[in-house]
Amino acid sequence: MSEARLVTLTGPGGVGKTRLAAAVASRATAGFADGVVFVGLGELRDGALLANLVADRLGLHDLSGQPVARVVIDHLRRREMLVVLDNCEHVLEASAGFLASVLERCPGVVALATSRQTLGLDGERAVRVPPLPVPVGDAVLAPEELEQYDGVRLFVDRATRTLPSFTITGANCDAVVQVCRQLDGLPPAIELAAARVRSLSPRQIADRLARRLPALASGQRTAPPSGSPSRPTGGRSGSPRARAMRWSRSTAPSSSPIHAAPSWHRSRSAPLRSA
Repeated sequence: MSEARLVTLTGPGGVGKTRLAAAVASRATAGFADGVVFVGLGELRDGALLANLVADRLGLHDLSGQPVARVVIDHLRRREMLVVLDNCEHVLEASAGFLASVLERCPGVVALATSRQTLGLDGERAVRVPPLPVPVGDAVLAPEELEQYDGVRLFVDRATRTLPSFTITGANCDAVVQVCRQLDGLPPAIELAAARVRSLSPRQIADRLARRLPALASGQRTAPPSGSPSRPTGGRSGSPRARAMRWSRSTAPSSSPIHAAPSWHRSRSAPLRSA
């Protein structure tokens, strides 16, 4: 963000864009004299109400009958602030129009957006957020060799939080790898699956995923195009990623560690334990 006033984090749903944006916003607060405003657009379906939502997050309740967008821009015009718009794909055109106006008229504002696709604005810096790396191929890896894969490290970290006695061993490492592969390295799905180790072994989790998600387990990719919502009509409907999330979430404890850390970085994690 030191090089561009608009940075957009892009990537498929569930890859961790929101949590990465939240982590960036938290760390960036000290760098902006007037702080950070984080606006989630996931539930917004009418783009005409985007400015109203931003105004609410800014605490602007006395609008005095003026157009809401004008009130918001007047408020931001003399401020140094980071504005975060999360899940812009739901109202892409409205998000792009709003940020274009803000960046043009409010020189002290920097914007961070998350979206499945870019906003298409001049000066936008797009940063793709990839899934976590997981082992590929058929080679059987020893526990110590899995330390280089962030997807596996995340599973082990979250499983250990749920069941402190959990360790990755020669007996279960292949199952852990299968779980991470089947979930495409998506952090929320891996975390939710790992939260089930209290009642299921890694092999049982992998087997249930394979039975429930045959397309995902066989490597097929049938997810709808970006921005096309999945409309589930049964237990096997929707994209493989969406079904994985629903399956993992269906019996995950309410205290699931999915809410624990805003992002996953290898530098924060401890070495894998093996037995």
